[in-house]
Amino acid sequence: MHHHSLSQQCFKVSKVRIKLTRKSSSSVNMEQMNMKLFLENRRMIDENERLRQKAALLRQEHQNLLSELKKKQFESTRKQGRALLLSSL
Repeated sequence: MHHHSLSQQCFKVSKVRIKLTRKSSSSVNMEQMNMKLFLENRRMIDENERLRQKAALLRQEHQNLLSELKKKQFESTRKQGRALLLSSL
């Protein structure tokens, strides 16, 4: 049995076979492109999840700081009211 190189084998097959081979090659390229896009999409989904978690932590921190600020404002207003009440006596 005599082995031929791939280029020699291509010349010996019919045009239909060559077209199928080319289609198969573009199919492989398409699969590679799909895999590349899938991995990029997966990376973006992971990054979005990381950012979503960070945003949730920042929202919680904002709520805590806002609550603390309101508490201090309430205490300050109460002290001012008490001072006004005492000064009017």
